[in-house]
Amino acid sequence: MPRDLLTVTLCELAEQILAMREVLTEPAVATKPHARAVATLLGRGLDAVEGHLQRAAIVPDSDDPAAALRPLDACGRALRGLHRRLGLLDKRWDTAPIDIFLRQLREDAGGLPHPAVVLSDSFDALDDDVAGALRHDLDATGIAAGAAWHGQAVIAVPRLVATNPLAWPLLLPALVRLRGDTAQDPAAAAVCLGGPAVFAAQAAQALIMTPAGTPVWPALSRLAATAQRYAIHPAGDQGIGDDALAASEPVSLFVHLALSRDSALGFERAPHAHEGADAHPVSSAGAPLPSPSEAAALLAKLAAGVPINAVDPPLPPDFVQRLDAVDDPAGLYDLLEPLGERPATLPAILGVGWLYKVRYSYPYFREALRSGPTLRAALDAYRPHMIERTELLLQSIEAAHVQGIFLRGRLEP
Repeated sequence: MPRDLLTVTLCELAEQILAMREVLTEPAVATKPHARAVATLLGRGLDAVEGHLQRAAIVPDSDDPAAALRPLDACGRALRGLHRRLGLLDKRWDTAPIDIFLRQLREDAGGLPHPAVVLSDSFDALDDDVAGALRHDLDATGIAAGAAWHGQAVIAVPRLVATNPLAWPLLLPALVRLRGDTAQDPAAAAVCLGGPAVFAAQAAQALIMTPAGTPVWPALSRLAATAQRYAIHPAGDQGIGDDALAASEPVSLFVHLALSRDSALGFERAPHAHEGADAHPVSSAGAPLPSPSEAAALLAKLAAGVPINAVDPPLPPDFVQRLDAVDDPAGLYDLLEPLGERPATLPAILGVGWLYKVRYSYPYFREALRSGPTLRAALDAYRPHMIERTELLLQSIEAAHVQGIFLRGRLEP
């Protein structure tokens, strides 16, 4: 089995385990006896999953790649089962960051609804809005709900998705559906609105959520060509070396991983009917993505531990000459005013965030696996990196949102 596929799948599962352990060790859980009891049970379940994942992580090259993938499938199913019990912790879950995300989406793209967000124990919650699911359940009993479902839309988000900004693009297809534009493919329209992060988030989830008996490429192939049009390619050499994984960008990497996974499990590649660039035409256009030079600068900032809430415009070629010609303060301010940084858009922040995960997080996790004697040691080594990345992206989104408010306030008459 391709080692990159094993690394990425293990890393995605490991991040689920770490995120769940973060929840179980929160003070709000530790101070309630009944919550502590539930947390202890869930912690034991995570220990069992780690043990299974430990055995799956040490797989020699063989003629049967599926032998490595099936244990990972079992770990994914087990983690979904544990996730369904997180609501028993009886703790307050913070949805404020997602609300800021939704507000910024409306500023970036416009025309999108701003639904109320509730947290769910099910990873299938993103498929339908809450009203639609309730109406379906009532209809199944023979009770028609009539027109009682008008009002603000409500969408359910899996609890662990709420703590991971790189997973928030998973909300976009649901928002497109709520907008009611039936002429467009929701997933393809979501990629146009949110950029390559939408495809990367869906592909990463598919690798750990799709049963081993089901191929992932038929569903992802509809998005691949659309996402490729929006792929972010930083300018210049980022100084990462010749590592193939660390030199990838998310769209091409996940296309490769999806095809490799299906091939390893014995599935033939799906027909090309959905892979053409015009297979699902969309009219929506999201906020601008960074240029290659801007992407390189943002990626370098993130790698240095600096939030990427703002994009620094390049200096004009004649800037030095114009600066030399300035002879009073007013002229200096006139020269510098157009050079002010601008808030980064959500597609830019999350697109570069996924680029960072591909080029830095996955290789970091791979080295932690190689260096640590056990999976637990690798998780302990990787945890600070994951937490820092999450906090940087949260800070970037929140700061960009506030910066945008001030900028609009200055421009309004």
